[in-house]
Amino acid sequence: VQSDDGFIWIGGYSGLTRYDGNEFYRYTTPGIASVVCLYYDSMRNLWIGTNDSGVAKLRNNAFAFYSLNEGLPSASVRSIAEDQKGNIVIATTSGLSYVSKDGKVHALSDKRLDKDYVCELYTGVDSVIYGVTLDGDFFTIKDLKITSFYSSSDIGAENVNTLYPDPEHAGFVYIGTQEGKILYGSIKDNFKKITTLKTDPLETINCIRFYDGILWVSADTGIGLFNESHQFVQLLDLPMTNSIDHILQDYEGNLWFASSRQGVMKIVANRFVDLSAKAGLEPLVVNSTCLLGDELYVGTDTGLVVLDKERQKTENELTNLLEGVRIRCIIKDRADQLWFCTYSNNGLVCFDSKTNAISYYNEENGLLSSRVRMAKELKDGTLAIATNNGVNLIKEKKIIASYSSNLDIENLEILCLEQSENNELLLGSDGGGIYIIKDNKLAGHYGVENGLESEVILRIKKDPKDDIYWIITSNSIAYLKNDRIKTVHSFPYSNNFDLFFDKEDRTWVLSSNGIYVVNRNELIKDSIQEFTLFDKGYGLPSITTANSHSCITEEGELFVSATTGVFSCKINEETTKNNDVILSIPYIMVDDEMIWLQGETKVEIPSRCKRLNICANALTYALINPHLQYRLEGFDEEYTSLTKQDMDYASYTNLRGGDYKFVISIVDDVTGKVVKTA
Repeated sequence: VQSDDGFIWIGGYSGLTRYDGNEFYRYTTPGIASVVCLYYDSMRNLWIGTNDSGVAKLRNNAFAFYSLNEGLPSASVRSIAEDQKGNIVIATTSGLSYVSKDGKVHALSDKRLDKDYVCELYTGVDSVIYGVTLDGDFFTIKDLKITSFYSSSDIGAENVNTLYPDPEHAGFVYIGTQEGKILYGSIKDNFKKITTLKTDPLETINCIRFYDGILWVSADTGIGLFNESHQFVQLLDLPMTNSIDHILQDYEGNLWFASSRQGVMKIVANRFVDLSAKAGLEPLVVNSTCLLGDELYVGTDTGLVVLDKERQKTENELTNLLEGVRIRCIIKDRADQLWFCTYSNNGLVCFDSKTNAISYYNEENGLLSSRVRMAKELKDGTLAIATNNGVNLIKEKKIIASYSSNLDIENLEILCLEQSENNELLLGSDGGGIYIIKDNKLAGHYGVENGLESEVILRIKKDPKDDIYWIITSNSIAYLKNDRIKTVHSFPYSNNFDLFFDKEDRTWVLSSNGIYVVNRNELIKDSIQEFTLFDKGYGLPSITTANSHSCITEEGELFVSATTGVFSCKINEETTKNNDVILSIPYIMVDDEMIWLQGETKVEIPSRCKRLNICANALTYALINPHLQYRLEGFDEEYTSLTKQDMDYASYTNLRGGDYKFVISIVDDVTGKVVKTA
């Protein structure tokens, strides 16, 4: 279960465990062992049902125990629920009882259930409690009375294993069977009309939950869901496959699964879509991506992969033609022709999508080198081709110019190129800096003497808003403006490959460390204060391939060329969902004494206190690592800034008597603005 202060509580054979997104804390309290069920009630109490010690209530880090001596019919508890009046109903292996609001245990007796093994209780949207027995009988409780009772045979079902009241329609229930079926009907009409949902191949349905319009199912043999078309889909390639007894959705929408044999699993929404995994591709080094209509063309070290509209692998004449060929770059021109820059005898390959015609440009017909690095379409439709021996221009499928040693270009290994506003061609070389071509002549050069920190130029890219040309070198990010180069020293990483801009004025930098997102204006001013780094911990499937090319749609969907495949990301979406994160201060430590706050905003610290530790954090279980800042007003002059993963305790020693106010905030990674405070 999840408590309203954000903690995840886990019951297992070894007892009770609390999780805050960073670390697991296991309680060693006597009597809290072999935890079978958990329930968090409306009064903020955590109820813990055990296999052999009855039930315990946890509040303010203190336990109250209820067992045979207090009136439970059995010390073996199986499920706990709450009715509309705050009574806590307890299912045991020998019938039912309840704990009233005054803390006393009472029998909940009915001859149909007395001494019965009650497996499960669940409170419905109508405040009715629904229950199931080990024999497959099911029943309802209202006002502490059994109001209906059914056997499996009453509804023509085989062995009933679990029951779940429809959270949207009062009186309707989902009934899971051991034979792998879900029956849906209404108690109000005594199940006169029943809909059967099949969950093949899953059998022994243990838990059914309805979240965000999707019906989730866990069973002894796996996990599945009913999609929007009401078709059952089994989730494959999961680490948890056996005895999955419980499903929980936390406040961020993450899904948790508990297995009595395989522990706990969390499924988290990921902004990155691993297209290679979706298509079932083996690991491939991807150098370039390009969209042609609905199809994604993927250039790799070992050939061409084409993914169709559904992002499944398909084959055509090109995939066969380029099999085993190293493809460095793919572009689409305004005539919907695809140009493949290869490192092979094929050189530059052109595919006309309208006529399916294929043409070749290599050293035999005038290309400077068959090792082609990059192609770019210029404003007038001319193609500029970067090779290992200079640059060619192609227009109307004819080579019309060559820029090589004939122009006194000293370093002919051209890695990238860009066209300026005044029609200059900027050539980025592998160690010779940037050469400027204008009117078919060498018109200038930029090197370390002009402000570059490296003359290995991996990328030159026109800024979408200003007359700025971004330069990625082997060890830095810089930009060219008004014939002056400025290196951005405040950028936090040096080994970068490419950059893209979203509609929120953020810059996405693809690097060997992940993807950095920074404020574009701070990048220009060389005053980067905050940034987001998407790495493996954020769900990044792979690292960008060095000197690769990744395509992006007008809507901002980026298809990243990576070292093990291709993945996509919609960069115009929020980088983090900080508004969903709970800022929590569940307790403080006064020397060695733990004081739980339970939602209180004021606490008195005894004057004997030598060290005060404040347990403050952002409780999140999504693939994010929020930036935090905290301050003890009246003591700290400045805020302490750090990330959630780095946050431990806010620690203070020998505070003087007085009033202090502790403030913790979430700070937007890119803008630096406070988005939430507690």
